[in-house]
Amino acid sequence: MAFLHFEDADGMHARTAALRAAFAGSSRGAISRAGLHPLVVPLAEAEGGTVLGSLSWRLDATGDPGDAPASASEATLVEVQRGGLFVRPLGTPAHVARRAAVEADLAGGDGAAEAVGFFSAAAVEAGGLPYTRGAHAESGLSLDQFLLLRVGPFADCWARLSADRVARGDTTAGLIAAERGSARNPGWGCCLLAQARMLSELRRLEEARDVALSALETPFWTFGAPVSEARGVAEMRPARSRGVTKVWPRCGRDAAEMQPRCSRDAAEMQPRCSRDVAEMQPRCSRDAAEM
Repeated sequence: MAFLHFEDADGMHARTAALRAAFAGSSRGAISRAGLHPLVVPLAEAEGGTVLGSLSWRLDATGDPGDAPASASEATLVEVQRGGLFVRPLGTPAHVARRAAVEADLAGGDGAAEAVGFFSAAAVEAGGLPYTRGAHAESGLSLDQFLLLRVGPFADCWARLSADRVARGDTTAGLIAAERGSARNPGWGCCLLAQARMLSELRRLEEARDVALSALETPFWTFGAPVSEARGVAEMRPARSRGVTKVWPRCGRDAAEMQPRCSRDAAEMQPRCSRDVAEMQPRCSRDAAEM
């Protein structure tokens, strides 16, 4: 479950309080780092051990560490669970603040206007755009569509949009959404793994394997799932002949296919070499005699 999506009122209040504390800076330096991922700087903590923090490095397309964020506005906010291994991407501070304003507007209630104003101002302070109450309702878009088109490339929104399109029978749109989610969040294995899962469910095993292999190149703590799951998808192969249901690991198949080819090539090359030697010998003797 993403940090910004709580399905009950208590979770909503806890989320709002944590986000307020993060953007107000009231909790910085007061949160213990015990049990937290070493690359995450804690900003606020919600009930249940969920911590909102800032990632201290930037990931490139392969998940390798890049330069440290040049400023706080360029940092990636993440969600971590105290004592957990995985880190979930949320977005830049401007994206997260504007998203909070949108969701506060959607939630309504007595404090909605004040919450929208607070998070909208936080988005502007972080270098983003403000949010005006009612903008989502006027757009006619679903929440995920609005967030992706008007706010930022949130990984969880892409995953839900992709699953929704496939559930409606539009697999092409679902696969495009999954691919865009991976492309807009480079270096994050959770996006690639979600794309690989979808391809596997649709029995597009060749593509699922390739995407899963790409996921395995990213840091394991970006997966959001055990590494064994990505490995399982990466090793799956479709049957090559009718009636064969066994799934072969790629390396084993390639090794099996390459062995006879090498033996055949060696067998073909040997007579050719002998023939060439035999043909060359008289020619060399004749040339020697003529010389």
